[in-house]
Amino acid sequence: MSDIRNFLQKKRKIELSPSSINEGNHDIGDLSNLSTNISNSSQQKEEPQLLHQLTVGANKLDIGLYLNSYVDDELRLKLLKDPWVPSKTYDFKKDLTNGSTRAHEISIWHKDAINASQHFLNSKERKQLSVHEQIDSAFNREIEENRLKLRSIISSILFCAKHDLPLRGKNDEGSVFTDLLQFRVESGDEILNKHLKSGAKNALYISHEVQNELIKTCANVLRQNIIEEVKLSSVFSVLADETADISGTEQLSIGVRYLFYDVKFQKHKICEEFFGYSPLTKLDSKSIAKTIIEFLESCNLDLNRLVGQGYDGCATMAGHISGVQKLINEAYPMALFFHCTSHVLNLVFNDLNNRESTLRRQIIPNIPLLCETRWSAKYKSIRIFADNFIVIVKALEELSKSTANSKTKIKSYQLFTAATTPVFIVTLQVIAVYSAKFEPVCNLLQQVNINLKTVNNHITKLVDILQLYRNDSSTEFSVLFAKSKEIAEELDVEIRPPRVAARQSQRSNHPSTNHEEFFRISIFVPYLDSVISSLKVRFSKIHNQSFSLMDLHPYAMKNMSKEQFICTSNDIVKLYGNILSSNFVTEATTWYEMWNNDTKPLDSIEYLDLIEMSQDFYPAVADAIKIGATLPTTTCSIERSFSTLRRVKTWNKATMNDDRLSGLCMMSVHRKRLGEDTKFIENAIEEFGKKPRRLQLLFKK
Repeated sequence: MSDIRNFLQKKRKIELSPSSINEGNHDIGDLSNLSTNISNSSQQKEEPQLLHQLTVGANKLDIGLYLNSYVDDELRLKLLKDPWVPSKTYDFKKDLTNGSTRAHEISIWHKDAINASQHFLNSKERKQLSVHEQIDSAFNREIEENRLKLRSIISSILFCAKHDLPLRGKNDEGSVFTDLLQFRVESGDEILNKHLKSGAKNALYISHEVQNELIKTCANVLRQNIIEEVKLSSVFSVLADETADISGTEQLSIGVRYLFYDVKFQKHKICEEFFGYSPLTKLDSKSIAKTIIEFLESCNLDLNRLVGQGYDGCATMAGHISGVQKLINEAYPMALFFHCTSHVLNLVFNDLNNRESTLRRQIIPNIPLLCETRWSAKYKSIRIFADNFIVIVKALEELSKSTANSKTKIKSYQLFTAATTPVFIVTLQVIAVYSAKFEPVCNLLQQVNINLKTVNNHITKLVDILQLYRNDSSTEFSVLFAKSKEIAEELDVEIRPPRVAARQSQRSNHPSTNHEEFFRISIFVPYLDSVISSLKVRFSKIHNQSFSLMDLHPYAMKNMSKEQFICTSNDIVKLYGNILSSNFVTEATTWYEMWNNDTKPLDSIEYLDLIEMSQDFYPAVADAIKIGATLPTTTCSIERSFSTLRRVKTWNKATMNDDRLSGLCMMSVHRKRLGEDTKFIENAIEEFGKKPRRLQLLFKK
């Protein structure tokens, strides 16, 4: 048969030598396929002349050898660019005489083969994309466009969340979210414009159901970023506090305290991060403890690394028999409880009564109300109230006489009468002065990077100062009494002791020779004694075994003998031996000896700086210092989330579900973190696209 197709498919018995294969400087590869064809050639009859022509210059790159074989792209490219051709003595005229060559040239399959081979060469030479690449390219363009659509939608949600704006109104029409999308369209977002106008109505991704899902997704991505940081730290503490939202649902605010290595500044820093809200159906200690544990477990945190619990002092949370802290400590013995020091300091002082209504604020200075959660605001409020006391009393007197409202007149007169008593005036001056002294300490206690040693030092110094005032009460009180007399004279009030009955049945009279001594003995001295006693009692709880971690500071070690320090090291091992190296006591002893031989000042060294100083040669000591820095001192970071809760869930949004509330609060509290994370939206799209969606959002991997 002279047809070229049959010619290419013929099985030829050819004995090839290495020299004949190498002829033409072509590459030599695996000739197994060729050998197989040669072994099966006994069934074919070949003309002697043709056999001779094929033998001369026979080569691996003969396309006829691969018609029924698998050929990879690399070999296919060689066959097309550098194929084997017959010798110059080959008689092509004989093939042309029977017309088979002409028929082959005009056949459809030959033309298709030529086109296919040309496309293949162009794609390999990058002159054009392959069919698969063209399909993938179109697919990728579609995904990229879909992601841009969703990016605009998520960006609008983030804007509303970071600025505590309501996404919805009474309905979706005219809502902040809808208007914000329209604003983006008017600003030139053509992809979003096309999506909203011509996109499938069931795949616009702007309904409130999808909003909820996107909010939850963003919150999960944000929380996961924090969780990854917590996992990089060696240990962590849990912080929690409870409050009721506007609809009456009890919300448990949960957060963590941990150490994070800041690559930018190349040092460790203490982080206290809000994790979200968990609604409470029951307020007993078992339910709350279970909620905290399940929440942390859902975050995939290793609770065997939990070393501290930070709550307020209510019996449900802090109870030493069946409180939340006790239940969690029984399950995880290293998780010791620490009463929030800001709560402790606040409990030392008595609260004042709430004052006046907004209708009467025009005649008195703008005085902030007492805040039950922002301690510094409470001290500031007392100070401002004392500074404007005279103006307030005169305003009350005017209201008690001139106002037409009988209830207002009666209330004003009662307040005026109470405020113009000598006892009230003197007591106010005493409380105002010492509230001002505690205000800087309160602000200091709210800092994230403060540790138990710093708290103890400040409270100890504060108690010492108050004790000096107590010892020299005559001199200290004389200044306050003179100020009280000036105020009383301006208000036309006589400073004198209250009337004393001839026969006291409940208590004896205060012995005094003058008015100043009476008020000093009856008000000033008891007040200082109460403050000093309360500070000592309430802050004595920090002197527990865990405080021994602070003795790893060089300044503390200077005041300890070697025997005392070894006992302290053993106490640390008893508490945290499960996560500390078995070589800790030996390392700590060497650490002690090194610093005791140092002559430079040690009190200025920051506790966190010790981590960098110890981690190379004293890794176990570094781990112990990390635990000490992680122990919670206050719950101020968690309580700040309550302000966000008040702004996010208002009367107009009282029906908001819990997932939406927690997600919006997460993004509001962590607005700075969102602004710094340039990949946050892309990560949120990746997470959102993992579920089946009408719009394809994920690239093929």
